[in-house]
Amino acid sequence: MIKQVAALPYRLDPDGNVEVMLITSKSDGQHWMPPKGNLIADLRPYETAAREAYEEAGVIGSVSPRPLGKYAGVKSRSNGETARISVTLYALHVVRRESDWPEKGRRSAGWFELSGAARVVREPDLARLLERFQPPAAQRH
Repeated sequence: MIKQVAALPYRLDPDGNVEVMLITSKSDGQHWMPPKGNLIADLRPYETAAREAYEEAGVIGSVSPRPLGKYAGVKSRSNGETARISVTLYALHVVRRESDWPEKGRRSAGWFELSGAARVVREPDLARLLERFQPPAAQRH
């Protein structure tokens, strides 16, 4: 089992509703998921998640050091093989999106309401995390 981390980029729309950003996978371009990647030795897991969000989606913000939870999935490798993964998810409040980032053009990105995001992801555990997500900013309103 490969351990990875992911960021759940989120924002509040003008009415205070939560929207999350998902990106498409590199392997098939059709699988929606949060930006994710392998742990980086020099960084804490939540810092790695924030770096992945920047590299894969160009978003910058404040990442929570407390995980939202974990979900299981399958990673497609370039050689056609698959591997089981366990992904720890961290909330990232987006403050801006850069005009250029390392993986720009390799993936699509979209903002989704929580229920819509839960419907488009493949992993049932991730869908449940999305359905229950309440960012700290939304909890204070």
